[in-house]
Amino acid sequence: IYTLSLHDALPISWQYVWIEIPELKYPDPKGNRRAFTILNTKKDDDMIEIVVRKRESGYITTLCALIPGDEVRVHG
Repeated sequence: IYTLSLHDALPISWQYVWIEIPELKYPDPKGNRRAFTILNTKKDDDMIEIVVRKRESGYITTLCALIPGDEVRVHG
């Protein structure tokens, strides 16, 4: 489970989000963007949680290697 901190207060009314990683550390033929279901919302409007199934792809490997402070783009 990953918790994302959103810098801009976005309304959490969507059921899923697209997560774009600006630069993949590991190549992926499907690109640098995937859709994820929102697990739940917290009281803070700037936090969401998503569930990620760990797979052998460059995107997921890069996502799992991110550390707090790394930037991703969230599209709702």
